[in-house]
Amino acid sequence: MVRAIALAWSIAALGAQRGPVSPIMLSDLTVPATSLPNGCALSAAPAASLNPLRENPWIGTDAPARAMIRERIEGPIVVPDPPALTVKGLGAFRLQLAEGVEEAYAAVYRQADSKLIVVFGMKFTGDEQDVDPERDVRTSRNPRIIRVTIGSIVAMVNGDGGPCFQAVGAHVKSLAR
Repeated sequence: MVRAIALAWSIAALGAQRGPVSPIMLSDLTVPATSLPNGCALSAAPAASLNPLRENPWIGTDAPARAMIRERIEGPIVVPDPPALTVKGLGAFRLQLAEGVEEAYAAVYRQADSKLIVVFGMKFTGDEQDVDPERDVRTSRNPRIIRVTIGSIVAMVNGDGGPCFQAVGAHVKSLAR
């Protein structure tokens, strides 16, 4: 009985020393340079395919960027049946993807052999996210995609499976613990 009380007190004291756990933020998805293998680093600029993002890493609330990042994480959207949407109508339809996403994140890492590793993240409003990870078969069957849910944040790492991809993926997965 005395041992149990002493053990409980020790555990409580250890928890008190660590202090409160800070909530994970999208900026935490960025891997510290010291955790990256040789030849792996944040790219000087985002990939051209991530237009209109101008910074690397990028964090923001721009609706078209939030919609683009959500589409990258969840997969292609299903457009309504005919009549076909105009370009303006399609743009408005795609912007619906930004609804419920408070903030989004994108980062591009480059390996020495010029292969890219891309991290996308989105933080949903409130505590619940409305993404069904099973809906997207790309992530469940592809070893080159890592998908992690951290509270109201959903993140995805996409790359070639090499050491840079593994390091970035390990960092992102560690945030879920």
